[in-house]
Amino acid sequence: MNEASSGDLIVVKPGVYHETVNIIVLELEFKGEGMPEVDGFKEDIPGETPKIAIWGFDITGTGIKIDGKFSNGNYIHHNVFHDCGITISVQEMSSEDTIVNNEFYGGETAVYYDGDSGLNIRDNKISDANTGIEIDSIHYQNSVKEISGNTIQGCNVGLVLEDYTSVGEIYNNVFNNTENIKISPGPYFDMIPKVQSWNKTSLSKDTNIIGGPYIGGNYWSSPSGDGFSQTHLDTDGDGIAEEEYQISEGNVDYFPLVTPRIEPEPVANFNTNVTTGDAPLSVKFTDVSQNAASWSWDFDNNGQPDSTVQSPIYVYEVPGNYTVKLTVSNSVGTAAISKDITVAPGDNSTVDVSPGDNSTDVVLPGNETNSTGDTTVDSSGSSRKSSGSSSGGGGGGGSPELAKNVEVKELSQVFIINGKAVKFEFKNNATCVVSVDFDAIRNAGKTTTIVEQLKNKSVLVPGLPAGEVYKSFNVWVGNSGYATSKNIENPGLTFKLEKSWLQSESIEQDSIALSRYMDEDEHDDDDGTWTELNITKTGGDDKFLYFSAETPGYGSFVITGAPALKAPGEQVLELQAENRTVGSVNASEEEDRGDEENNGVGKNLINIGIVAGALVVVMGLALKGMKK
Repeated sequence: MNEASSGDLIVVKPGVYHETVNIIVLELEFKGEGMPEVDGFKEDIPGETPKIAIWGFDITGTGIKIDGKFSNGNYIHHNVFHDCGITISVQEMSSEDTIVNNEFYGGETAVYYDGDSGLNIRDNKISDANTGIEIDSIHYQNSVKEISGNTIQGCNVGLVLEDYTSVGEIYNNVFNNTENIKISPGPYFDMIPKVQSWNKTSLSKDTNIIGGPYIGGNYWSSPSGDGFSQTHLDTDGDGIAEEEYQISEGNVDYFPLVTPRIEPEPVANFNTNVTTGDAPLSVKFTDVSQNAASWSWDFDNNGQPDSTVQSPIYVYEVPGNYTVKLTVSNSVGTAAISKDITVAPGDNSTVDVSPGDNSTDVVLPGNETNSTGDTTVDSSGSSRKSSGSSSGGGGGGGSPELAKNVEVKELSQVFIINGKAVKFEFKNNATCVVSVDFDAIRNAGKTTTIVEQLKNKSVLVPGLPAGEVYKSFNVWVGNSGYATSKNIENPGLTFKLEKSWLQSESIEQDSIALSRYMDEDEHDDDDGTWTELNITKTGGDDKFLYFSAETPGYGSFVITGAPALKAPGEQVLELQAENRTVGSVNASEEEDRGDEENNGVGKNLINIGIVAGALVVVMGLALKGMKK
């Protein structure tokens, strides 16, 4: 080196050199071959502008120290430091100094810089030092251009900014230290250091320092595992936290890095409980896709989504061959699969009214609030409850009711859109239910509601409320538990009642009640209860009275009334006989009626005799008076 001229390249062969190289030439390059071991390098030429490049060395003693009045383009890269580091001190002006791709293990301070402008500290690995990087100043503004791509971990303090320091950008670094950042005034100027930006001004599509897809801010961690980036999740897969990181007052990382959520591509697949059957055919679709985050079902070949429920139930009312398509998606991509369903003509397949038919083995999540459980029906027709909690509602496109107990049922379909009022109208007038209505707060696409009018009480309830029963019925809304408080608001229904029933059963109109069966905990041994709902009479015609009801959900209902109170001894046989058809009175009733008629005739004859006798007496007395 003593024989070198400015601008020369000095190549150091492999070996161990226990000395610190004193640099006395202003512009030199030192290149180590095979990582030779040296104590260090030192340059100190007062009043000059050194330009030194050093790379390829294993430095184990004093480290690298460059001092001078000016500095211009010092370049230190691809070295390994053990218990030492780099110190650059410039009294007046520096520019374009670069410290890049070095490794530091232990020591007091890995990188110490006191200069005026243009330093770049990039892509270094610093471990277990007392201080990772320290930027200081002994004169008017100390400026650093960029600190990026560095991993600083295991230090007491990762980055120290002293005095009137100014840094352009600090981004794409990993900080994992006892104290990651220390910002404080130095002993010479009572000025707070300034960082122009703790992140790139906008996200850049490129692999960041922890393997994420975008370069933005920094990864903030701690040895104890409670750092900002360690405790904030990546919800959308971009590797950026969903909120900014407040480092200190006036210092904010707007794009802090987090471990990117690695998500594989979705694989679409589903199973069905049936693939063929008579219309109306209720089919349960069970999603068995992998890595899916959203689902879109097209049940009827029209290219439009019919449901976004993961595992819906759909009712095919019209016979035909259908190709069902499931499309699943996640943040990585989309996948789809199609399968066929064949619907044959049934006895009632041409209309929506279908007495007595039923599908078994269908899942029916509850329609109540906080409902997560399922109810299923086995092949014997008895209901059973699966895991989860439900509040007694029904749901889905099928029914757990016994087929032989269904007198008649009617279906209605509408397309449900978020924010719209929904009304299912049953225009065939097959049951006592006129309509079902609610406000939708979630899209559901084409949705089916089923009303079952029953022959007797529902098999889903243990008993009935007090009063004379007019009708028992079930209402099942939507596919796979759509009708919950998360999806609908203000549920209600409208029903009708025959006037002739009021008359034949002597029912007080004001006593009409609609009750709904509710079981708050289906998994205990206690039965649920019937709850009377608020109803309002809305009108009537020659045959029916109409009522609207507010209900907390759907499921099993019953309409009841109370008979009119009778005065003591009041006879109502003639009123009842007026409503009977010819031949409907039995023999005993005929005998009773005959006895009553005979008794009535006898009484009338006695009354006539008494009146006639009185008249004879009066006439006799009158004639006697005339003779006198």
